[in-house]
Amino acid sequence: MEAVLDKMGMRDITIVFGQTESSPGCTQSRVGDPVEVRVATVGRPLPGVECRIVDPATNQECPDNAPGEFLARGYNIMRGYYKLPEATKAAIDADGWLHTGDLALRTPEGNFKITGRIKDMIIRGGENVYPKEIEDFLYTHPRSATCR
Repeated sequence: MEAVLDKMGMRDITIVFGQTESSPGCTQSRVGDPVEVRVATVGRPLPGVECRIVDPATNQECPDNAPGEFLARGYNIMRGYYKLPEATKAAIDADGWLHTGDLALRTPEGNFKITGRIKDMIIRGGENVYPKEIEDFLYTHPRSATCR
């Protein structure tokens, strides 16, 4: 994203986050947001869309800066998968929340950061290990720039 801003001169570009089940999107950064917000988050909920982060095991809402599953509810959420009621029930709960399967966190300012996928999470010794965290750590190695 920083390269797009710098090399292509697209100063007003924003990021939208969503999936087919939540077309056209759930969140978006805004043109007036600081560059750091536009490159490091997927922004705030779009008008008419509610978003929250919940613990995947308990479905309890997470506090700011705590990772959990990204849920969305609003006019944009699909009614269901065609002729697949069980798949629909697994994706959309009784209160209309779409369980995206994406791991994310909400910043205190109300922006969301996508951090991974629930299916990618590894539980080792009672700890949740996320491949993205391992990748980010490996990028701190001095030779990582030559390996990308």
